[in-house]
Amino acid sequence: MNKIKKEKTNWKPVLDPTQTKMETAFVIGRTIAIESLIKQILVQYISPQKDRLPFLKDIILNNSMLNLGAKIKAFLFLVETNNWKKIDENHFHTILRIRNSFAHSDTTILVTLSEVSYLLDSFHSGKLKKVKRKDALHEFTQSYVLVKKYLHGILKSIEDTGS
Repeated sequence: MNKIKKEKTNWKPVLDPTQTKMETAFVIGRTIAIESLIKQILVQYISPQKDRLPFLKDIILNNSMLNLGAKIKAFLFLVETNNWKKIDENHFHTILRIRNSFAHSDTTILVTLSEVSYLLDSFHSGKLKKVKRKDALHEFTQSYVLVKKYLHGILKSIEDTGS
């Protein structure tokens, strides 16, 4: 029986900054920023004893333990029960939906006489459709800016008043 000789190789990732990679990194990075703000709000609201803070931050609110969707649900519960200023929840759904599209969708190219468009798959309202990456990026950015500003306001309010 012939044995395959294993060669030691040092593979390196291809990190050329293509437009699609930069767009994907932008969307994922901004989604992480939103998640970080929500985690800060939850920690501030819970106000654990100092010796229990690492357990809350590093274990309970760890992204591997509690996903962003669950954190958003917990946050929205606090918005309702504390009568905090509200925001259209669809902005959170938009961020999650478009983040998932950028992270998990194959990019296809549509060439017409007037333009070349890069498309990605998007599930919205139970329907799968192809959307232009630039349109999805624009929609994401609008929701991101509103949600980020909103979350900063909530965090400041909690820090100032304790609730």
